[in-house]
Amino acid sequence: MTLPRITQHTCTTLDSGANTGWAYWAKYPEGWFLQACGLYLCTKDKRPPHQAILCGDAVVVEVPQWQKGDTPAKTNSLFKTTQRGALVAGYLRPEVVHFVTPHEWKGGVPKEQHQPRIWGRLTDEEKALISRVGKLDDVLDAIGLGLVVLGRW
Repeated sequence: MTLPRITQHTCTTLDSGANTGWAYWAKYPEGWFLQACGLYLCTKDKRPPHQAILCGDAVVVEVPQWQKGDTPAKTNSLFKTTQRGALVAGYLRPEVVHFVTPHEWKGGVPKEQHQPRIWGRLTDEEKALISRVGKLDDVLDAIGLGLVVLGRW
């Protein structure tokens, strides 16, 4: 599968899970730029997703992939993560939703290697936005997904 081509003017990228990292992007003549980001705690946040997450015209959701040898518990966890991503995307009600697996956007590169690379591709203004967010792992994955899908990688 190839990555989606985003033709809209705004896009939200989501790293779905119990802690859903999100990144909101806007398209300018110079390209796509991060406008806001955050962490939505699906099991703790009292607000519905559409009140906590900025919604773009397009939404791209990272969904986990099953791997041979996964235990039944791991498989159930993957289903829950996928359901959360679909639920959040449904609440946001964008024009279009795309689902992407981690392998499709970052290959087999582990977070420890990939996340510093993401940081290195951001502008100073984008880094300032991120510095206001607490737990960075899930947020950085949402941002990395946006960088790749929106052509900045």
